[in-house]
Amino acid sequence: MANSWRPALNQILDCTAANWLTIGQYRDTIKQSSSVFTNNVGIGLDAAIVAAANSSRLKVFLNRIHMGKLAYLFSFINVVYNQQGFPLTVHVNGHRDIYSKAFLVTVSNHPYFGGGINILPPAR
Repeated sequence: MANSWRPALNQILDCTAANWLTIGQYRDTIKQSSSVFTNNVGIGLDAAIVAAANSSRLKVFLNRIHMGKLAYLFSFINVVYNQQGFPLTVHVNGHRDIYSKAFLVTVSNHPYFGGGINILPPAR
């Protein structure tokens, strides 16, 4: 797997066979928006942590010294005290679950998220 744009582009251009990719879909009824995802989608605490880490100037510095994952830890500490619960309804295969105060929701078909944290080892 490529870590920079040119080798990644070459991997795409050199591809000789199609691969099936399972995608997920979600709908945000508050924002009246929907989208798809290819590996995972996070709502609530995890999304706030990732957003804070990715917009942090500290992460740029930590990436330079190969310690970028620490940005997520620092963001966790800052975000965890401010996160508010939110209403959540989940529909899967005709079944509906309702939660009045959700804090963290992650749907994944990939083992990793947020800086390589292994949340679902058997996912493929």
